[in-house]
Amino acid sequence: MDTRRLIELMRSQGALPDNAVLLAAADRLEQQHAEILSQARLVLDRERELMKAEAQRLQLEARNRELLARCDLLSCELLQVGRKNPLHRKRSGNHTSSSPGTKSAMETAHLDSGAQ
Repeated sequence: MDTRRLIELMRSQGALPDNAVLLAAADRLEQQHAEILSQARLVLDRERELMKAEAQRLQLEARNRELLARCDLLSCELLQVGRKNPLHRKRSGNHTSSSPGTKSAMETAHLDSGAQ
């Protein structure tokens, strides 16, 4: 029930409170209103902080994906350079088998690092 209807009801019953009672009730309502506004500001400030933190987290995740993609690319390039380098083949001869289907130590290391 809104205040106007309450006052009309009280007037019709002859029970209208005096001004002191009405002023005290208005003061309590104003105090409650101020407390609610203060709480709402705190909630909004916290939500703003959370939104900033979420945006930063998303940026860091995107940067992490970029760096992981770069690492993968560099690993692939390193493997290609190693395959083309005849000195590498002589040095890594102990680690690789000449039979088809086997992986060099460098390739195995790359695959192992990708699994992590």
